[in-house]
Amino acid sequence: MLALSSQASDLTYVFCPSIMDAPPNTHVFWLEPEETHRGYGCHAFHPSGVRTLNKETIPVIHHQGLWYTLQHKAGSAYPHLGAERPDISLYDIPILTASIKPEVVKPDPVEQTIASLSLSLPLSPRLQALIPKTLPILKTKISS
Repeated sequence: MLALSSQASDLTYVFCPSIMDAPPNTHVFWLEPEETHRGYGCHAFHPSGVRTLNKETIPVIHHQGLWYTLQHKAGSAYPHLGAERPDISLYDIPILTASIKPEVVKPDPVEQTIASLSLSLPLSPRLQALIPKTLPILKTKISS
């Protein structure tokens, strides 16, 4: 999210937030424009973690990796950053990254040995009956 620094004051104006601007957080929820009465939607923090609109509900914004209160001056088209709120990040939900590697299943060396021996040696019907039923591929490839 881009921020515009105001020359007339120390306020840092930000573009109106979108629902995808913040990381997942168990205590932050999205308010639709109709709920904010500001003409744009925003995220809101509630200390209980329940989506409730009351005196404890605080409009917030995630800006450059940090949580801030989201302030709005009457007559201004854009909101601006309020106080930094590092306590809100305590409820951020970690995002799994693509660094998880799928488990590679290595073939069982015993089964490979049995398969190679079975395919190279002709077996009598009596010996074929002793091959475990758990190796159906071996039974189909063995010729008598």
